[in-house]
Amino acid sequence: VQDHGPGIAEADQARLFEPFARLHEGQRGAPEGAGLGLVLVRAVAERHGGKASVRSAAGAGAVFRIELPVA
Repeated sequence: VQDHGPGIAEADQARLFEPFARLHEGQRGAPEGAGLGLVLVRAVAERHGGKASVRSAAGAGAVFRIELPVA
């Protein structure tokens, strides 16, 4: 999945997959949620022998990727 949003600083990318992580908490217009979505995505991918990752740069959008092995 690719977006063209504000991007994610490299220092914050690892935190995206931590439970309850909310990178923009306290900012006006911050997205709502519990911070569990990407934790669940990574857990499901890993249970199937795969992985989930993000590639991004501040100001340049983000690419979220799920890789699963071929059966």
